[in-house]
Amino acid sequence: MAYKTVVKKNKRTGKYQEKEVETGKGGSSGINLQKSYSDNWDEGLYSYSPTKEQPKIKDLTEAKTIQDYLDWKYPTKEDKEKVKKIGINKINIKRAKSLKMKVTNVGKLEGGSLDLSKYSNLKEVFIPGTKLKTPIIDLILGNKPQLAFLNCSENDIISLDISNCPNLKKIIKDWKTEEISQSYNQNIEITHEKKY
Repeated sequence: MAYKTVVKKNKRTGKYQEKEVETGKGGSSGINLQKSYSDNWDEGLYSYSPTKEQPKIKDLTEAKTIQDYLDWKYPTKEDKEKVKKIGINKINIKRAKSLKMKVTNVGKLEGGSLDLSKYSNLKEVFIPGTKLKTPIIDLILGNKPQLAFLNCSENDIISLDISNCPNLKKIIKDWKTEEISQSYNQNIEITHEKKY
């Protein structure tokens, strides 16, 4: 059985709430509203959010990886498209402020796999491994027509595809990154930073 999220206004509280409903045939909306819902629901007020992606975490305290944090902070496609810069230093400061802690006490996020393919308007990415609890092992950039600067140094990325980043001017990469797939006409400054 398939389900969709429906947002409805609660008659008693006046607040909007989300409910999962079974999809099916019936009515012009194609949604079969279940009779088991409380009578407090205003049957006339509901909308759908098909572009809303449900983050894996419920709040900031559950973020273990940089991907968890980004998915929580930018849950929709529209939110992701507005992001121009991703910097781990700024992320750590925002996490500390949100959790009302000092930056040194927040704890570092883990790296692991990082998929930035949905952040189509990125111009700068700064995620050196020294600022993470564990290194990034896989970085997916996707189509980044505006990306000009990428610092992924001191991570464990073996292969990096930048072929869809035509405006990339500078990469600071890890010494382990052996293969960089790029367009034949790109003129990119590539520098290394070694782990000590």
